[in-house]
Amino acid sequence: MNPKRLILTNMPVQNREMLVCAVFEKESGRLEDFFLYPPSESMPSPGEIYVGKIDRIHRQTEGAFVRLSGKQMVYLPLRGKESCDDYVMKTRRERGAKLRTGDELLLQIDVTAQKTKLPRADGELNLPGRYLAVTTRDPGWHYSRKLPAEAKSRIRQIFESNHCAPEQFGVIVRTHAEEAAEADLTAEFADLAGKLKTILAEGRVSPAGSCLMRTPASWAHLLDRISFEPETVIETDRPELMEQIREMTHTGASQPVLSMYRDPVIPLYQLYRLKSHLDRLTARRVWLKSGASVIIEPTEAFVSVDVNSGKFTGNLGREEMARRINLEAAPEILRQLRLRQLSGTILVDFINMNDPAHTRELMQCLKDAAADDPVRTSVIDMTALGIVEITREKRFAPLAEQIRINDKSL
Repeated sequence: MNPKRLILTNMPVQNREMLVCAVFEKESGRLEDFFLYPPSESMPSPGEIYVGKIDRIHRQTEGAFVRLSGKQMVYLPLRGKESCDDYVMKTRRERGAKLRTGDELLLQIDVTAQKTKLPRADGELNLPGRYLAVTTRDPGWHYSRKLPAEAKSRIRQIFESNHCAPEQFGVIVRTHAEEAAEADLTAEFADLAGKLKTILAEGRVSPAGSCLMRTPASWAHLLDRISFEPETVIETDRPELMEQIREMTHTGASQPVLSMYRDPVIPLYQLYRLKSHLDRLTARRVWLKSGASVIIEPTEAFVSVDVNSGKFTGNLGREEMARRINLEAAPEILRQLRLRQLSGTILVDFINMNDPAHTRELMQCLKDAAADDPVRTSVIDMTALGIVEITREKRFAPLAEQIRINDKSL
């Protein structure tokens, strides 16, 4: 395991205080995650589950506009799934019937509202835990690809011996389950299965617009990105956050160190230079150690990334220079996408290389870096013009956009 340090603190941003959550590698101090949360709003948040009523179905985009309550609407991508059998319906319909205007169903918020776009919802309900997740789609057991075969076998035997059956829902065994004790796994299964059954039962009798599950805290998902072990540190200077952290981390055989920061002279955000990190994450140019640079420019249609040789120095031929700069830039680009919370289509213009072996090496380097991202990221291909296509799932508003929204609200 690689111990982390999670920092949660308030910091002034654009003349308003915001919650900053940052994850550092404990030994090197390298920043691995950076999240900025504006003041809470009444908009639906990712993870929340509602009863919605279909306002209209847009066949051209294969989506539906669903009303929660009053003027609050969300967009539900159908993705070719227009049968009521693919959703948790409140409206009673015959098997195989197609969705129609006026149908009421359960849905879960997937992506927050961004710019002029409505919040996006999903008809699949998911309740994530530390070690498991339960889902209304694909009944049965599913295991993370990162789990070793021995771990899968051990976990499977634990659930069989404790008579844990998924019944009418699916159970996803997450990577962190490898470190979990038997009691922790069975307790979490019982908890998540019980919550899902309650939500399904309440959803079938609750009026449209009812919120069946609210997310406990906007930053809680960060706990899934760190391993609970004695070397891991979670530090905050907010007493109310410390109480929430204790409640979320009190179970499990191994526990992280919880640290309450108390220094009236140096604020916690200054101690870890979080403002400097934010400045770098909102700058368009990222300097590499070699003197080369990467320019990142989000546009309406895609994110443009350009790799430049810049101030690179060295007695190398052009091909080797391009290879070294590209291999240095590749993991940094994936890291910047993660830190800046950039998503959608990303087009990267690397320095041209003539050797096909060097191109294959670069593509493998990108794929290895993408595999470490907790958000689904795919390296698609390199075009004939040498542009690498990458896609990253939309989960959060871009960091720079959060700051602009915060600034406009003043």
